[in-house]
Amino acid sequence: MMRGAALGHWSAMRPHTSVGLLLNSAFVGISTVALPLALAERGTGKAGIAAFFVVAAVGSAVLNLSIGRRLLARGSPRWGIALCAAAAAVGMSMMCVPLPPQLTYPIALAIACNTVNYPQYMAIAAEHAESASRIGAARVICVLGYLAGLGLFSVATQARDATGISGLPLYAAVVVAVASALCAWLPREARPTRPPGGGGSARSNRRRSGVVVLVCFAAALLLLRSVDSLRQVYLPLYGYSLHLAPSTISAFFALTAVVEILVLVPVGIVADRLGNQRSFLVLSVLGGVSFLPLVAELNLPWLFLSQALYALFIAGFQSIGIVLMGEVLGSGAGGGALSYVVLAQAGTTLGVVMPIFAPGYTGSVFTAAVICCLISAALLLLGIRRDRRVGGEERRSVGGAACPQSC
Repeated sequence: MMRGAALGHWSAMRPHTSVGLLLNSAFVGISTVALPLALAERGTGKAGIAAFFVVAAVGSAVLNLSIGRRLLARGSPRWGIALCAAAAAVGMSMMCVPLPPQLTYPIALAIACNTVNYPQYMAIAAEHAESASRIGAARVICVLGYLAGLGLFSVATQARDATGISGLPLYAAVVVAVASALCAWLPREARPTRPPGGGGSARSNRRRSGVVVLVCFAAALLLLRSVDSLRQVYLPLYGYSLHLAPSTISAFFALTAVVEILVLVPVGIVADRLGNQRSFLVLSVLGGVSFLPLVAELNLPWLFLSQALYALFIAGFQSIGIVLMGEVLGSGAGGGALSYVVLAQAGTTLGVVMPIFAPGYTGSVFTAAVICCLISAALLLLGIRRDRRVGGEERRSVGGAACPQSC
């Protein structure tokens, strides 16, 4: 029933929203693997690659807090979405040609503009019905787009090997970003009129939650996002150090995305019964367990198994994270997505910096991910107990949606 309702809301979305989310996530999917490998193939060192993603993460947070908030306040206008996607296309196109090293960081900032569009699309999707099925449909579209981006990377890599044309995966990312900019001008749903004074209940929820609960949940979300960014950056480099084929490295991410689609509904059902807070706690522990085969440097089948297990973590973590932030802040899906993106970029910075002092690209770089998951579990446990102490009720799970990078 949940899946049928989600598909019904999916079909009700106008192309501006559904195709826009799909292309936005496809860009994230292809750049997840293409960017670290492209930097490594250029001879960029470990610190240089980390610096690239730190600049992108900090830039993304600043862009979302400044430009992103203003666009949300203006109803997510088409021109804003188109300009952000076009800036990402320009940045990715600059990665396709040899450039001085000092231009690497402006390129990172340009590519980071793509992250501004995710909260815009989430706000548009939630305007008519901020419900589990509506937001769940958006989540499915994001995962499918991410998976499509990974598939496009594999096809472009094989075409590069067959033709000898270097940079084809990056060219494919440019095409996706340009298509995303053009998609912004497709017809979109008319904005519904809302009675003034709405959202009082959300604000009262925010007061009941308290500062301690907010800090605990936000810190846990930041740490868990750092785990995801660590995986996104260092898993391709770990595979590169093992001399795995790019298609095999891409298969790690593709497997996670496929399993994630399959478990979205079961994870939602479990969250309905346990509640968002308890589910978040269980998922943080599960995330730490999924990294153990990488830390132990087990063989390839174990690595694929770890990525399948990781899919359970990421499916629930991203979905529930946005809902929790929207509830605690009293800002709805659009504000929850914006808060998630800002925290996610702070977590991204932490995630790419933590393994700097680990030797090379060995399994030891993933030890930090296990530690972060355990710390986040402790923070969530503290937040849940504090919430009960101040009289906050366990929030009902309403599902949710989030971008795969990094979005």
